[in-house]
Amino acid sequence: MRLDRDVTNTPAKIASTYPRTGSNVSVYGWGATCKDSESTCQSPVLKTATMRMTGPTTDYYGGPALGLQGVDADWIQSAASNS
Repeated sequence: MRLDRDVTNTPAKIASTYPRTGSNVSVYGWGATCKDSESTCQSPVLKTATMRMTGPTTDYYGGPALGLQGVDADWIQSAASNS
């Protein structure tokens, strides 16, 4: 992403701990907004969704990840899912 001007805002800090299991968290991104072909439904604007923390897990490569379950969007099944 290239901005049309310099930005002086301070970036948000990365969390040093996992959210509490059962708590709601917000996720943001420009990803796909449908279940079908991602190439036909990429969002042109930043989206947000509320997710529930189900616990720490690992990603496809064995690294740390958050287990999340969709709360306010039925097309979100799992933030850690790679299938």
